[in-house]
Amino acid sequence: MRKLFIFFALLLFAGTAFGQTLHKGGMIAVHETTLTLQPDVTMDQYLDFLTNKWYPEINKLLKGATIFGLAGDCGENERRHCYPGLL
Repeated sequence: MRKLFIFFALLLFAGTAFGQTLHKGGMIAVHETTLTLQPDVTMDQYLDFLTNKWYPEINKLLKGATIFGLAGDCGENERRHCYPGLL
């Protein structure tokens, strides 16, 4: 039992010592978005626009900030649409 406790204490220490930190003045924002595309626009076109045009322009305006998109894995939930690979 003692060895197990020491193992978990070291594991916790390693996780906090090598984990990422948020620098002073940093901010993380998470937004959930629902969108309806026009009939002649595909999701691939929309994602291409975001990653290659929209995000680079916004990042130029917000000096010192980086904006990017992430998509979650919805698993087997049929009612939600997730688009992995949006970065």
